[in-house]
Amino acid sequence: MGRRMLGEMERHPDVEPVWAWDNNPAVRAATASEHPELVFVEEIFNQPADMFYIATPPATHIPLARNATGAVLCEKPLAIDVTEARKLVAGIDIPNAVNFPFATQPIIDTLEEEIRQGRHGQAQRLDIRLFFNTWPRKWQQEAASWLAKPEQGGFIREVFSHFAYLTDRLVGSLQLLEASVHRGPAGTESTVRARLLAGDTPVLLTGDVGGRAPDYNEWTLYGSQASYRLHDWNKLTIGTDERWDEHPPDPPPTDGLHRQLDAVIQMVNGQPHQLPTFNDALRIQEVVEAILGYQAHDHL
Repeated sequence: MGRRMLGEMERHPDVEPVWAWDNNPAVRAATASEHPELVFVEEIFNQPADMFYIATPPATHIPLARNATGAVLCEKPLAIDVTEARKLVAGIDIPNAVNFPFATQPIIDTLEEEIRQGRHGQAQRLDIRLFFNTWPRKWQQEAASWLAKPEQGGFIREVFSHFAYLTDRLVGSLQLLEASVHRGPAGTESTVRARLLAGDTPVLLTGDVGGRAPDYNEWTLYGSQASYRLHDWNKLTIGTDERWDEHPPDPPPTDGLHRQLDAVIQMVNGQPHQLPTFNDALRIQEVVEAILGYQAHDHL
C-alpha cells in the first residue's frame, strides 16, 4: 500500500515525496529503483517535512506516530494495543488522519446523503458479509509474514475495519454484543460471526475464509422505505420491494488515492477535510479488538 500511495504522490501536482525508509532491504531496493529521486534515511523523523505517511504493519504505528513532527497520515488499523492507542489519541497534538478510502469516495457521499435525507425510512438492520477464498489474498502475499499471523493480521483488522468505519460514519457507533471466532492453522480467524449495535440498529457480521469461489464483500442497510447495498468496494444498489437498482459506480481506485491526497493537503493546511482522525480510528479499533478477543462459552 505504501508503494501504491507513493506512486500517486508523485503524480499529484501538490505533493512532493522526499524522504523514505523501510526496514526490509529488498523493499528499499525495489522502491529506490522505481523512485530514484527518493532519499532513504534511517532517522526519517529528523527530516523537515509537512506530512509523514506511515504504511508499516499495525504494531509499529504507535511508536512511529509518536515521533512524527508534522501532520501524520497512518494506514489502518490505527494500532493493535487499545490501551496504548488511547494514550496516543489523548496526547497527540499534530494534525492526524487514518487512511480509510471510504472517507473520500463519491459513492459514499451519495449513500450518506440518501441516509441523511431519510430516504431509507427507518433503519431496521445492517448486514456485513465478507468472504475470501484464501487469506492473505493472493495479491497480499508479499505481506504474508504479518497478515497471516494473529498478532497483527487477519481479515477482521484488514477488511472489516473498513466497513466498521463506514457504519460508524453513516449509521452510528458500534457496540459488540457477542461474537464467535474460529481460527485456522496459522492462528488468524477463519470464521467469524458477531452481533453488534450501530446506535439502535442491529448489525450482523459474517466472515469466512476458504472455498473455491470469488472473494466478495457486502454492506447492506435495510430500511423501511428503501435499502442500500454497497458491494465490491464501490458498487451501490438501491433496493425496493421489487428489485435492486444499480447506481453508477465510482471512478477507478487510482482516482480514489488522488482524492485521499487532496484531503491530506487540506488537513496539512488546516482546512476542513473528510479524513477520519486517530480518535475516529480508535473507535473502530476498539470494536475490532473486542471481536477478536471475545470470550464466551456459547457460540453463535
